[in-house]
Amino acid sequence: MPIQLDPLFSGGGRPMIDLLSHCVRSVNTDALLLYFVNEYRLRPFASAAIALYDVFCSLDSAGCIHERSMIAPRDLRLQQSIEPLRSSLNAIDRSTREPASPDVDNETVEGPQADADAEMATVVGPPMPPPYLFDHVCRAVRSGSHVRELEMKYDVTRSPNENLPGGEMSASQRAFVDNTWTPHIRPYLAAAGFWRVTTIG
Repeated sequence: MPIQLDPLFSGGGRPMIDLLSHCVRSVNTDALLLYFVNEYRLRPFASAAIALYDVFCSLDSAGCIHERSMIAPRDLRLQQSIEPLRSSLNAIDRSTREPASPDVDNETVEGPQADADAEMATVVGPPMPPPYLFDHVCRAVRSGSHVRELEMKYDVTRSPNENLPGGEMSASQRAFVDNTWTPHIRPYLAAAGFWRVTTIG
């Protein structure tokens, strides 16, 4: 019987973890993106948006989605939205690492120059990205073959591995889990605020 991803994602518990672990082991990054975008919508922070873009929506990433009609270079909207967020976070990071300039001859600077210095010293937070930032990508992913096939074939009564063809990971799937997901993607997403990812895989 076909499943629907959203109720399993929102239901939590073991069924959700098993489904997501199966997605990791089958390298179904399209379905993984749908889950993490649901989480992102609850807390739409710049660092989370950048992490989702870097992992799932960049052709340079081993975790890039298979449905690519709505990401660069075919569609530049998401990339153009992410770039100012990344620039803002980089600027904030630089400002927190740079030492404060010492006073000249220990004199107190007053007037317009003091106001300008105070303004430059103020760290402005990154812009808050909209919760719908990834919605056009998710619409394309939902209609793609990787999500439709998962919903048709996944059996909630079976384990993540039992839902794989032959009941075990192929060599390429195991390489993705061991060499990409576990050491790189999972900690990157966790650091961006997706704390539930630590139980997946």
